Amino acid sequence: VFGSDVAAAKSVQDEKARIEKEASSAQNFRQQLAQFALENEAVTALLQLFRRKAGAKGRATVQMDSTTTTQLARAVAGEAQPVVLPPWDPFNVAAMGDPYPDLGVPERQDSPDAGLDDEPKLEDCPEGVDEAGFQRMLELRREKLLAEAEVQKGAKVLAEMAGLLTHLQNERDQARTEYDRLQNELHDHKELMDRELYDIELLFKLRQGQVEVPQAAVVTDYSDAIVIDQEVVQSRNTRILELGKDKVSTLNTIKEFRKKLSLLQWEYNMLDAQTKDLEERTKDVHMLRVTKDLQSLLKGGEEGRNKADADLLERKIEHLNSTTEVKEQALKKQYAMGNHAAKLRKQENMMLEKKLRELQQNVIQREHIRRLRAPAGGGKGESDGRPRVTGGGGRIEENEAAIKEAQKGFREVRGRQKLMEAAKRHTEEIELLRKELDRLRQKTFPSFVQLHEDRPRNPDYKS
Repeated sequence: VFGSDVAAAKSVQDEKARIEKEASSAQNFRQQLAQFALENEAVTALLQLFRRKAGAKGRATVQMDSTTTTQLARAVAGEAQPVVLPPWDPFNVAAMGDPYPDLGVPERQDSPDAGLDDEPKLEDCPEGVDEAGFQRMLELRREKLLAEAEVQKGAKVLAEMAGLLTHLQNERDQARTEYDRLQNELHDHKELMDRELYDIELLFKLRQGQVEVPQAAVVTDYSDAIVIDQEVVQSRNTRILELGKDKVSTLNTIKEFRKKLSLLQWEYNMLDAQTKDLEERTKDVHMLRVTKDLQSLLKGGEEGRNKADADLLERKIEHLNSTTEVKEQALKKQYAMGNHAAKLRKQENMMLEKKLRELQQNVIQREHIRRLRAPAGGGKGESDGRPRVTGGGGRIEENEAAIKEAQKGFREVRGRQKLMEAAKRHTEEIELLRKELDRLRQKTFPSFVQLHEDRPRNPDYKS
């Protein structure tokens, strides 16, 4: 509320200062004397008399101190700078200061007519100025002095109000600081009371749990123990695992980066070694002694030799191609003959198989007829133990065990015979190939092939 009063007083004071400035301006003075049609020299002389200061009491310029004005404006706008105050002591009156320093001091009364005794006399009127114009100048001067007196008085009142406002703001800041301190103490005390009210010791019986409190030798102190839900622990563990995975991925990135750095360092070392090798080779070439053979080689004598070797190799390739074609034709002919013989054997086997089935059918029919004609009490075989002959064709009685044994021996003999035939055939083919190899070796000439070194690769690189 007092701040609004100070703002209103400041606005009134600003208005008084504006009126005083307008009354003291030379432009307004010349406009007021324009009706008297005075010369410029006369108006200038009257302006000097108009601007003459009053006595010693009124010579001080009536202006507010810049510091006081600035502080007042900030105080009214609510932007006062924080004031560093000593520790507040309600029992130390001297430290608190006097809130009413002007109480009991008689106020000096400044008469509105003060300084009018020093106003210009009629004898000071300049030449060319009539009495009406001179009186009008005196009236304007009196108005200016009265406005300056009002401004000075308002400035004093405003300065007192600014001091009082600053004092009240300091008291407010101190009270607010003390209030905040008491509020913090009250809040802490309430929290302590709440903890004391609800922090009680209870016994719980859990079906399953995990105790992670270090066990003492005699009695374990569980006063600082806290019961935590398993989901909380699992969520924390999950978060720890996520952070661990992030760290592992970061470490993998660092590993790959360092691997690339190592690869670049290895390539740099390899290129450096190759450079040194080339320098050494260049030095060897420079130090090489030139012989006649080397001169002929440099002049192009090697081209004729290479051409002769190339012709020889071409003839050799043509001979090998022709020999291969002849062998291929012979093998194809042999293969065709084998296929034809196999077809003939298959046809012959089919005919024999058909004839065998017919003979077996005849034997079965005759056996059936014989059993029908044989007496009811006939024996199973001869008295000397030999197999009994059955049927009219001289077929003996079959024994299944003997038949199987004979077939087994026949298969073994037949398999052995096939292996011997295959071994003999392979031996003949090897002998033929060996003869062909000897023949080709006799026609082969030795040749020298220049080997080119491949560029070494990174042993850690995987293609």
